[in-house]
Amino acid sequence: MFRSIALTFVALFTLAGALPQQLVVERAGQPPRELSVVQIASLKPITQQAAIGNTDRSWTGPLLWDVLVAAGAVDPAKP
Repeated sequence: MFRSIALTFVALFTLAGALPQQLVVERAGQPPRELSVVQIASLKPITQQAAIGNTDRSWTGPLLWDVLVAAGAVDPAKP
C-alpha cells in the first residue's frame, strides 16, 4: 500500500514553553526535519467528520501525507 510501511517515521513535538513551536519529523536513515507551526498552518486544511458513539465529531487540519511532503520526509511522486 504505502511504502511508508517499510519506513520508520517518528514525529516528535519540540516544546518551547507551554505550546509546541515546531514539529520534528524523523525518518530512518535521514536527518531530522522541522516544520514550524506557521508552515503547518499554511498547508491546505480539510475537515473530517465521524460519528463516535452517539455524537458526531469533526476536526480540521492538514493531511498527514501533506505534512510529511512539506517536511521533505517523503517523495510526493512516489506514494
